[in-house]
Amino acid sequence: MKKLCLVILILTLFVSFSVIAQQSYQPTYPNYSMNLTKVGSNAPFGDLFTYGGQNVPIYEVGKLSNAPTYKHAFYQWNISNTQVPSVAIIDSIVITFNAQFVNSQTSEFNYFNCWLDLSDPNLNKTTLWNYSDKTQNFPIGDGLINTPPYNYVEQKHKFVNGSNFVNSFINSLQQYNRFTLGIAWKYESSSSENIYWRILPVNLKIYFHIPNQSVTLDQRLSNNLQVGKLRKWEGSEIGFTPPPYINPGTQFDFPLLSTQTIQGDQAIYSGEKYNNWNDDKTDVRNHKEFLITAQTNQLISKFEPTKPSITIQNNLELYSTSGGNIHFKDPWLIDFPDPLYGNALRNRGMDAPFKQRPSPFYPDYTTSYNGDVYKGVFLNQVPDPNNPNKPYYSVKADAVQDIYLSHTGKMHKFYFQNWSASPQGSADFQNANSLETPVVFKQEGATVQANLKGTQLSNNSNAYSKGSQRNSI
Repeated sequence: MKKLCLVILILTLFVSFSVIAQQSYQPTYPNYSMNLTKVGSNAPFGDLFTYGGQNVPIYEVGKLSNAPTYKHAFYQWNISNTQVPSVAIIDSIVITFNAQFVNSQTSEFNYFNCWLDLSDPNLNKTTLWNYSDKTQNFPIGDGLINTPPYNYVEQKHKFVNGSNFVNSFINSLQQYNRFTLGIAWKYESSSSENIYWRILPVNLKIYFHIPNQSVTLDQRLSNNLQVGKLRKWEGSEIGFTPPPYINPGTQFDFPLLSTQTIQGDQAIYSGEKYNNWNDDKTDVRNHKEFLITAQTNQLISKFEPTKPSITIQNNLELYSTSGGNIHFKDPWLIDFPDPLYGNALRNRGMDAPFKQRPSPFYPDYTTSYNGDVYKGVFLNQVPDPNNPNKPYYSVKADAVQDIYLSHTGKMHKFYFQNWSASPQGSADFQNANSLETPVVFKQEGATVQANLKGTQLSNNSNAYSKGSQRNSI
């Protein structure tokens, strides 16, 4: 019992660690930097440095002379949502740099958010300077400097979540996808001593974690009763969730902006099968990828009634028989081994191909066609001319087929005439005279047929009228 409790505790700690796993982002160098010098009341001056190689500038910070002459350092990092996601919670920021003693060992630096883009060709350097001037702007943080003589010594300052430094950094990223840091000696003034340091480029390291979004995985019949099981992609080593799978109504904490791949049950329950996710019929693939956002609260696999007594066939002129081949496109047929997910089978939505089947063809619950089991069809799946991604069924016939007739003991050529349905009105066609057409099954027991006219059979060319037994969508 003690061993079991220990295993449970370890698993719990592992799961907790995984949920709050900390990440970090640390660029090698800033994107840009600038060392401005200001003498008396004159405008500040200094050149932009763009980082791209091994050579890096050494800047000076402090008061150099009684003129007075001051120097401030500025560093800019461009940070995208890919590097630090917009939903990330920043736990802390650490700035590190090497500083060299010039004429003082211990003091403090002020840190400022300077907002401006250092690479802007129209940059106003006076405005930039003012952002780093404690008499005109509040610092977002400060740090102790300790530099024994002669050597460059590493300085490290950490700012935690909730501090002015971190809050100001977040505001910069949200507005500009960049952060411009200004550094000045904390005690510079016209009456202060002439004290300054040399510093190497500032290193910025951001520690953050992605918060979780609580999402319920559910699955329901058309009467809203929960049914079956669900699975989610657990990674290439495990694949989709192994038995006993996931019960409908189970809640998960998924990282925001993560992609979760969920598979609804592929079995038939109470004469119903999977039709769509969350009533979204623009993409009916199952399994399906979902981007988890703050608005993702539940993912529901929706079932709808599926009808097994449908026949699709060729109707041969003058004979109450069928033969040859027919083609059918089913957006819900589970036939595609998805290489991105361990070759697990899924349907293809409107990317489904036409598949050739022997006539008559029965897309019922159990008949297997080289491993393909259609599990019935949905009624009233009407094409939307304004939304080509909305799924619908299609049928296709060959223009000419050679079909053997046992009555004559010969092969005969049969030519496509049109499509019809029996009983009349049990199916609609978008274009009944076209070889290929969307079809809408209207009722259980419908027979959809391609009417074919044969050679050397009859002189009665009116055996089948193009206007009989069909409706248009």
